[in-house]
Amino acid sequence: APGEPRAARLAEGVYRLDGMPGGYHAAFVVGEDGVTVLEAPVSAQFSDLALRVIRETAPGKPVRRVLVTHHHADHVAGLGPYVAAGAEVVTGAGLEDAVRRQLPDSLRARARIRGVAERAGFGAGAARVDAYPVPNTHADGNLAFHLPAARVLFQGDLFYLPERGPVPPAFPVTEALARLVREQ
Repeated sequence: APGEPRAARLAEGVYRLDGMPGGYHAAFVVGEDGVTVLEAPVSAQFSDLALRVIRETAPGKPVRRVLVTHHHADHVAGLGPYVAAGAEVVTGAGLEDAVRRQLPDSLRARARIRGVAERAGFGAGAARVDAYPVPNTHADGNLAFHLPAARVLFQGDLFYLPERGPVPPAFPVTEALARLVREQ
């Protein structure tokens, strides 16, 4: 339901950000050493709100990393506040420069950006997030994120599930996501 920005618990330590502006989705995982954020969409204002919710939900836990599904502006335009706070950015291999160019000038040089070319894991235990490349026609270097302990799959632009209303027909790129799920 619409309302104030808030964390909706999906599983132990796993939260979806609800009530966020623009209808974009993001999530975060609270681990022993800090927080992993999934997606930094829309704007710095979106991420400032997200950081407020994260601090309320996991006080004292720093954001260690932000994993982004792909380099399109509506998925990375909110990276600035995270980079300013020292978080590492994880994106698909070969997209490091494309993501860096979308950061504010003052943050480009100090951003730590890691490209992922094959399955990679982040965090440990219930907070583990596995990144999987998903080759498709929508975006080069697209990644999907699986949280095995929570049985959550997070993806961007490969399948659309609206906040309200009927689920639209699958996009042609949905087959790429379905293939990854079948293979794994």
